[in-house]
Amino acid sequence: AYPDCDIVTLLTTEKVYASISYNNMLYDQAQAHDDVSAHYNIPTVRIGCAAINRMGENYATRFSMFFEDSVHPNSYGHGYYFDCIEEFLINSLKNTKYKASAYEKKALPDINSIELFDGNRTYVEITPEILAKSEALGGFGFAMADSKVYTNSVPHGFIKSNVANAVFVFEFEGTDFEIAGGSKATIEVKVDGELVEIKDNKMRNVSIPQCIVSGLESGKHRVEIKVVESYSAINAIMYRDATKATK
Repeated sequence: AYPDCDIVTLLTTEKVYASISYNNMLYDQAQAHDDVSAHYNIPTVRIGCAAINRMGENYATRFSMFFEDSVHPNSYGHGYYFDCIEEFLINSLKNTKYKASAYEKKALPDINSIELFDGNRTYVEITPEILAKSEALGGFGFAMADSKVYTNSVPHGFIKSNVANAVFVFEFEGTDFEIAGGSKATIEVKVDGELVEIKDNKMRNVSIPQCIVSGLESGKHRVEIKVVESYSAINAIMYRDATKATK
C-alpha cells in the first residue's frame, strides 16, 4: 500500500527479561529482530529497555506501574512508550536535514533469509470451524464457551470440555505443536496414534503457550489431546516447522 514508507522496528519487553533490559541488552527473540533490522538498515527503538531503565534499580517492584500484566503496558506504560517514539520521530524528522536524494529508490540489500527465525510459526484461534474439524476427526466432549478470552482487549472464543475423557483432535504440518489453555486439567497426548510423554501434563495458562510436542519429523501429523482429569479449556493453537527456521 505504501511502497515508499520508512520502517522502524519497536522492541518491547516483558517481566521475565526485565534484568536484561535494565542492562540495555536484548533477549534472544528481540535480538533476532534487531539483527534483521540492522541487515536492512532499519532503525530500532528499544522502548522496552527505556521503560525498564525509567523504573530504575527497583524495576522488579515498580513493574506494575507501567504494565497491567507481564507484558502489556497500562495507560501510564503506553504513555511512556509514546514519549520514546515521539522523541525518536523528533530527532529523526524535525532535527535531521535530509537531501532529496535520500528518498530516491535504492536497491535493497541481499535477502537475509527467506525463512522466519523460528520457522513458519502459525497461530490458530479456536473457532466453531476448528471445533467441527476436530469432531470430524473423531474428537468429542468439547463445546464453544459462552464467554471470551481477553474480554478487555482482543476477545476471541475458546472451547471447554464438558464430559469425562473429552478429546480434541487437530492435524497440522510441521515439527512442533503448542496450545494455550487453562484449568490445570491432566491431559494425555497422542501423536499419530502413539501416546507421547510430555514434560507438563497439566493445562497451564490461558495466555502462555504450552509446548505439547516438538522435534517431530517434518510433515503432516495428527495430535489428540485427551482430558483425563477435571475439565479443560483451549483457546489457541500454535505450530511450526523447525526445519524452515533461519539457520
